[in-house]
Order: sequence, then structure tokens, then C-alpha cells
Amino acid sequence: MYIPKKSNKSLKIQAISIFVGQVLSFVIQFLTPVILVRILSKNDYGVFQQFNLLALTFIPILGLGLNSSLFYYYPISNDKDKSAFVTQTFLILFFVGLIFLGLIIWIGDDFFNYSNMHNLRGLSLYLGVFVLCMVITSLSDSIFILENNLKLNVLYPPLDKLVRVVCIVGFWLYYNDFLLCIIGLVAYSIIRLIFITFYVNKNYNLKFKCSIRKETLKSQLSYSFPVLSFVILSTVMTRFDKYLISFNVSPEEYAVYVIAFLSVPLLNQFYSSVQSSIVPEMAKYAYSENITGVKSLWHNAFNKTVSVTVPALIYFILVAEELITFLYSDSYISSVSYYRFCILGLLLVMTNHGMVLRSFKKTKEIFLCNLASASICIPLGYVLINSYKLYGGVAISLISLALSTSFVLNLERKQLRLSFRKMLPWITFFKVIACSALPIPLIYLCKYVFTSKLVFLLSSSLTYFVIVSIIEYKVNVFPVPEIFTKLNVIFIKKDKRYL
Repeated sequence: MYIPKKSNKSLKIQAISIFVGQVLSFVIQFLTPVILVRILSKNDYGVFQQFNLLALTFIPILGLGLNSSLFYYYPISNDKDKSAFVTQTFLILFFVGLIFLGLIIWIGDDFFNYSNMHNLRGLSLYLGVFVLCMVITSLSDSIFILENNLKLNVLYPPLDKLVRVVCIVGFWLYYNDFLLCIIGLVAYSIIRLIFITFYVNKNYNLKFKCSIRKETLKSQLSYSFPVLSFVILSTVMTRFDKYLISFNVSPEEYAVYVIAFLSVPLLNQFYSSVQSSIVPEMAKYAYSENITGVKSLWHNAFNKTVSVTVPALIYFILVAEELITFLYSDSYISSVSYYRFCILGLLLVMTNHGMVLRSFKKTKEIFLCNLASASICIPLGYVLINSYKLYGGVAISLISLALSTSFVLNLERKQLRLSFRKMLPWITFFKVIACSALPIPLIYLCKYVFTSKLVFLLSSSLTYFVIVSIIEYKVNVFPVPEIFTKLNVIFIKKDKRYL
């Protein structure tokens, strides 16, 4: 039996490989809805997104938090126990997925009728099979990272999304029928399942008999179930507005609502890379009770995220109409106003709330903050969405984020013994606003000069972000000043050649 050996590669190389894989994956995934809105009617695209909404709700919950437990037990286990943890995780997910498949086939159509998702009737079997396969293959989210498999970290995520696009579009092209898109999605999940099954069998000697060990199962479940409570709450918090919208509007309106949550491309990947590099160091300071060190790293993370978020936010608000209509066609122009409101939530996300509490191992407090926010926002959301439909949905998603963020930030402020004025480096925030505001007239100039949406978006983004970066560098708020340092060295060397 082959067990992947622990690599001696540095954490920095591993982080870069994961980030590259995530970026490539995002690019391909970003193109999926761009293609689908052009081949499906607005009603069919709305139904497709309702199908995804249900799947993306059940998949993390049915995962039971087992993948998180692997990040704890896998690195500290010997080869035999590593194999036991991986194979029993595979089998538990398999049995849980089978139970879900049986339940959704039994009560699926009744649920769709009750929840006003009438267009999903007849799709229970497809939903069940898709969720079953995706729950089992969620194992890939952890084992490639734990093995430090650099090639798969880079190649698997984009290839996975590429297969998904090819299956969905390929099946649709065969007969130009919406049902074929759903079948293509299911076919993609089955291909994933075949690959992961062969991989686990080859590397961990998968056996369906006696692969679950009582002692490892007990320890794994004891770790996983607290994580599951976080997963359930997080899933409810991020999707309850979409369910309320889906129950109260037509599939066409739901399609418009989903497009509004486009956000800013690659920004979430940027946040993730910043936090993953800073939180481990912050935890070291927290362990030694070095509050000054924790505060310094937190402010450093804020300086990086704010210097990217504010100019991106300003730019995408100003070009929202051209961006939405270019990507999704003029039929989705009504999404523009909702999109502009939605991306305002980035002002809260860029605070990196939760980093301090996580470094002090106070995840229970984060859970309670989110629970308090959910207890307020779910009933309030019901009222707002019933009264104001899509605008109510956007409003409650922002209110929910604002409440949970403010609750967490207040606890972090107290943990670091800071006043509100010193909680975050506000001077940097206002500097970045000024830097971002100065080149705004150039965006309107590009809009006046270029009539093509593509040319306008390319020229305005290049002009705006280059100038903002230069200004930020001059006032010492650019997140990666080493870039300009290297550029200066390159140009100096070139100048010397000509002397």
C-alpha cells in the first residue's frame, strides 16, 4: 500500500500552489454563468440556480465537518492511521449521501411544491445523485493539501471546473434542452466520484469491509460535530435570503437576484491568501499573550485588504452597468442596481473580522455572534423580502453581514484592549479613499472615448488601477511595495546598459 509521504516543501510554496489552483479554478468557474445566460432562457437559468442553491446547501451540511477533522488528525497520525481516517471518511460520506438520496427521492417533489419551487419537480433523482457524488468527493478539498501534492493543488481545481463546464454545455449542445444541462451537471459529479474513488483506493487501500475503526471514528466524530454546528449556521446565514427570495419570486427574478451577487472577481481569493499567511503568525503571538504583536499583524492585514478593496469597490460601482451587460447580456441590466448595493458589503469583509478571535482560539464567541445575528435577521428578512422582494433580499444580506461583523469586531476590540478610534488604522483607510478618488475622471474619459464595452472595461481598468497603485505607493499604502522596488532595479539596470 502506498501512503503519500510528507513533503519537505516550504509552506510558502504550498500556499502559492493552492492560490494558483484557486485562481485558475475561479477564472473557469467565472465563465460558467457567462456561458449559461447566453444558452438558457432567464426562466431556465433561474431554475438551474435554484437547483444549485439546494445542492450547495446540502453538500456542506452532509459533509458533517469530517474534512476539517482530517486537517487535525492527518498530520499527527502514522501511515496506518492516516489511511484509516481517509477511508472511513470516504465511507461515512458515502452512507450519508445514500440516505439523502433515498430521502430526496421520497419527499423531493412534495418539498418543491411546498416551497414554491414547482419547476424543480421531477428533478429529485438528479439532485440526489449530484449531492451524493459531491458529498463524497468533497474529500478532495482536504487530502491533496494534506499530502502537499503540489501538482494536484495546482491542476485539480481548474480541471475540475473545466470538466463541469464541458459537461453542462456539451450535453446542452446535444439537444438544446434545459434538462440536459442538469444531466450534464450530474455526469460531471459522477466523473469526480470515479476519480476520487480510484485515487483513495490506490493511495489508501479503500475497502468497503472493516474500513471503519471504532477508536478513530469516535475521535474523528468528536472533533467534527462542533465544526458541523459552525457549518450549519454559516450555511443558513449565507443562503437564507436566497431561499426566501426563491419562495417569493419567479425563476426569472431569482436569476436577476443571483447575478447581483457577482461581487468583485478574485477579491475573495486575495482575502483568503492574506488571512492564511497572517493567522498562523498571529496565533503564535496570541499563545504567548503578546497583544501588541497580534494587533500589529491585524492592522497589517487591514492595510493590505483596504488598499485593494476600496479602489476595486469604487471602480466596479462606476462600471457596474457595462460589466453586467457585457458579461450577462442586456437582459440582466436590472441586476445592476442590486449589484451596486451588494458589493458595499466588501467594506465590512475587508476588516478581516474574526482573525483575532480565531488566533486566541475563541471560535465559540464567533459562533455566538453569528447566532445572534441570525436570530435577528431571519425573522427580519422574512418581513423585508415579503414587502420589498429583491431589494429586501439585498438589504437583509447586508444587515446580516453588518451585525455579525460589528459583534465580532467589538469582541476583538475588547480582546486587544483598544478604543474604537485605535481599533483599526483609520488613517490608512482615508488615505486609500483619497488615492482611489483621484483617478475617477479617467474612467469617465474612457467611457466617452471608447464605445465598445470590452475596450472600455479593459482600458479603464488598466488606467485606473495602474494610477491608483502608483499613488498608493507614493503615500506608502500600496500592499506589495516590493513590486515597485523590483521595477526600479530593472529600469536602473537597463539605463546602465545604455550609458
